Amino acid sequence: KLFVEPFVLMHRPDNHISLKKWDVAGLSALPIISMPQGTSTRSGVDDYFAAHNAIFSPTFALRDLNTISQFVRSGCGIAILPWSAARPFLKDDLQICYLKGAPHRYIGIFTLKGLSHSELTLHVMRSLVAMSAELPMPNE
Repeated sequence: KLFVEPFVLMHRPDNHISLKKWDVAGLSALPIISMPQGTSTRSGVDDYFAAHNAIFSPTFALRDLNTISQFVRSGCGIAILPWSAARPFLKDDLQICYLKGAPHRYIGIFTLKGLSHSELTLHVMRSLVAMSAELPMPNE
């Protein structure tokens, strides 16, 4: 395991998020943009809602992260994404909202027993760990 990342809300700065914690009812009231069914990102959100006896029904389900960011920029909704998926699109016109109690996922690399990592793999692993240092502490 390299790091653990939360699911976050990616939104425009003028779209104030009043939610402070991950809440099925509160999230269901928002115009949510999500990845489509069949993706690991969507499965994480679907599983959370199912565990709370609710069905996740986003306003839009889009596969491409760039398209999702453009929909958010255009005011079409708020995206639920893992932190590392939202992070590359943050500029002055998009930001992240961290919610207490948000589901999370583990980021890691599997290696076959007995094989060592290449220099490229080691570089990627170090970069991912360094990037994860930007994550807020749990319950922040």
